[in-house]
Amino acid sequence: MAMRVPAAVSVAQYVPTGVPYIEYISAREYELDLRKWLHIAWEVYRANWLNLTGVLVVLLFVVAISRVFGAFVFWYMTNGFMVMILNSIRDGELAIRETRFGDVFTAWSYFFPLLAITAGLFGVALITFSPTIYLLEETSLSWFWDFAIFSLCTLVFFSLLAFVVFAPLILMEHYRDGREGAAPLTRAAARAANEPSELSSNCGFGVISALRCSIMQTRRQFMPVLTGLMACFSVAFSGLFFLGIGVLITFPIGAVMFVIMFREIFGVRETDVRPGNCLFCGCK
Repeated sequence: MAMRVPAAVSVAQYVPTGVPYIEYISAREYELDLRKWLHIAWEVYRANWLNLTGVLVVLLFVVAISRVFGAFVFWYMTNGFMVMILNSIRDGELAIRETRFGDVFTAWSYFFPLLAITAGLFGVALITFSPTIYLLEETSLSWFWDFAIFSLCTLVFFSLLAFVVFAPLILMEHYRDGREGAAPLTRAAARAANEPSELSSNCGFGVISALRCSIMQTRRQFMPVLTGLMACFSVAFSGLFFLGIGVLITFPIGAVMFVIMFREIFGVRETDVRPGNCLFCGCK
């Protein structure tokens, strides 16, 4: 029998133990509410502004002093930045946890899988914006047509991005599934844990299966997801209009909004995201 899951009433509805994740999300009902996301995101930022903005300042500083090495450190710490946000939004609509700075240094375990996903996303961006690049370099169309084509390419990019953008967070959230008593993600893991399952397809924590989960859930409510994703980007980069420095505030808020959207659509594991031990501290 298919599992029935009630509609989401908070940003932290726990994934039930012993239920394969693909089965859970396929039956999960969710509602997307931009006003609620923005309100919760502001509350999270207000309670944790020092860590959220502080990490962003560190990231920009690292890139500024070393472009090549800094790019790798930037990517590594950006993953940890998302882990920190994931762990701060777990206990209910407004029951916000304090962020832990040590989480920024825990994302080394899935550095390369996430790098592979990001490379794919960069490829999608390059393909979708190539018409605009060609027109700007090789033609002399009016500004109106340049803007129209750029807008169309942006819409196509976000439309494609909406299908796969949750894959990195799925990978982060469920890295340890199938181990240490975690809820099994796959049919094989369910059998290994002696849990009954009628799962007909696999959905593990690998790159391909994480992408499959993301595509499956986005297809159910494509337009609301697309709208929410564009809203998150708009909030994140709106600080550029305030002499650029405002992005130190708006980018963390946009990132938190994105994690809240992920929580509403995919639920939340009861245990913290802990892909690996902290490399530079004693956090546990």
